[in-house]
Amino acid sequence: MGEAMDLFDTSNFETDHSLYSTHNHGVLGKMKSETGSSPPFEFVGLRAKMYSLSCGNKSQTKTKAIKKNYVKNMFDIRVSSTSFTILH
Repeated sequence: MGEAMDLFDTSNFETDHSLYSTHNHGVLGKMKSETGSSPPFEFVGLRAKMYSLSCGNKSQTKTKAIKKNYVKNMFDIRVSSTSFTILH
């Protein structure tokens, strides 16, 4: 990633991180890390634009075409080392 810094927006990294830069902040077409400088530990992708991502103490679920209150109340992804289960 360090060799191609002109392709990335690293403004959401921690300020003391070696790759932190505000040079490409808000520039269209630049790739940005959804987790900032913390690496993801678990990822479950069910289909395009429907996934869950866990980064230690922080996790996020992205879904498209499903109401947010349904996702918040009914959609739970439990990940193990070999399989995953969707509970609803």
